[in-house]
Amino acid sequence: MNRWIVNIGSSYARFLVAIAAVVFVTPIIIERVGLEAYGIWALVLATVGLLGLMDFGLATSAVKFIAERTGDADRDGRNRVMCALFTVYTGISIALLLGVTVATLGGPGESMFGETRGQAVLLLAVGGSVAAGLFLSLFRAALAGAGLMYLANVVEIMVTFLYVSLTLLFLGLDYGVPGLAAALLMSSSAGAISLAIIARLRIEGLRPRLTLMRWREVKGLLSFSIWAFVANAAVLAILRMDPIIIKAFMPLSAVAVYAIAGRIAEYVLLLNKQFSNALMPLVSQAHGRGDEAVVERVLLDGSRYLMAIALPMLALLAFHAETLLLIWLGEDLRAATTPLRLLSVAVGFSIIQLNAANVLGMTGRHRFVAITMGASAALNLVVTIALIPAYGLVGAATATLITAGVVEMGVILPVACRHLGIKMRTFLHHALVPGMVGAVSATAVAAALATQSPPDSLTGLVIHGSTAVAVAMPAMLFVGLSRSERESLSGTIARFGRRRSVANEGIA
Repeated sequence: MNRWIVNIGSSYARFLVAIAAVVFVTPIIIERVGLEAYGIWALVLATVGLLGLMDFGLATSAVKFIAERTGDADRDGRNRVMCALFTVYTGISIALLLGVTVATLGGPGESMFGETRGQAVLLLAVGGSVAAGLFLSLFRAALAGAGLMYLANVVEIMVTFLYVSLTLLFLGLDYGVPGLAAALLMSSSAGAISLAIIARLRIEGLRPRLTLMRWREVKGLLSFSIWAFVANAAVLAILRMDPIIIKAFMPLSAVAVYAIAGRIAEYVLLLNKQFSNALMPLVSQAHGRGDEAVVERVLLDGSRYLMAIALPMLALLAFHAETLLLIWLGEDLRAATTPLRLLSVAVGFSIIQLNAANVLGMTGRHRFVAITMGASAALNLVVTIALIPAYGLVGAATATLITAGVVEMGVILPVACRHLGIKMRTFLHHALVPGMVGAVSATAVAAALATQSPPDSLTGLVIHGSTAVAVAMPAMLFVGLSRSERESLSGTIARFGRRRSVANEGIA
């Protein structure tokens, strides 16, 4: 269990570093390239995300099947899965790079980014970044399936530092948006190579190589991955399609404004998704050895701990949204305030069902999850197109909120509870109430602090938020922990205090 705690903790650390990097580098990018060019970069990132779907869900398959083979100690089976995936990824990457090269050398005309053929470096860097990202996701999935996610997280933290350094370098050289794409390509490639080396060294018997695959093995992978692909495509469409749709109705400056709100909301979602993703291999391993009690604990207790972290965070984000945008990016981005608040609520609905979706997906209900998420993406697209002409950016954010509430919270979660024989009322009381208590308490404290001393810097915002959570924590623990858990926590704190006391006496 300690390894899973380390995996979860390092996953949060990885995303906190990523968020800190975005907070640091985004104002610099906007200052150096301008709001219009930043809108182009937001479209580039959206395109990279959509092209990343070319893995056809195989990274999720890698986590599931490698974890199951690890759970039943089938080392040879694990290696066969990895070789098959490595071969497929190599073929996809070659096809992608050839396609991008042909497109770059094609006839004249403007691309979706408003660039001519002279900006070949931008398109090539985007294609190369996607190809490198495929292998990065493959070896990260292998480490996650083997229970070694913390190693992948350390590497990706280093990749983030490399990306920020290269971004600052290329901005200083006035390379503009193509320089940003080149920084993404170089850092992604370094991460993929590093993870490949670590996976080979730390996963016993893992020898990825190109191999001729038997149809039975391919069919087994595709039977899961095709549905994982549909689910991943739906999630990416919900997260990344809005800027592209907005561009069809509004100017690039509006894309940039919404991209800021969307990026903040997306990072909060992905930050909390690290908790659920770290438990995904545990579900697969438990399912592989037939331990359904562990699966039930992941849904109930895992969701309880997740919501205790996520809901206070989202409540504080919604409360401080305008202040955050003004302090961080200035008056020009004030218009992102309402979309950010709406997206915060939508993210809350999405987070509630994260463990539920993973439990369903890793225990044989992956088709249902894929079809439901596909329906969610389609609904989001239709409602977004319907609302943007009349309500603009607020309409786009409202569409995401409606979709998350109706489909993810209203469909996936109840089905997961029925799948494990858990009453929906039991789940909500067990998993949701502690987080809600924490969210209400933290917001009340934040409001009192803001009245007495409004924050005027990012550091001040962090201090306000940390203080609000710290004050709200006792109430959340009292409501959220069972009597045995409170006694265990009290005993741990008491033992730690005794050790510190003994240590201090020794020093004296």
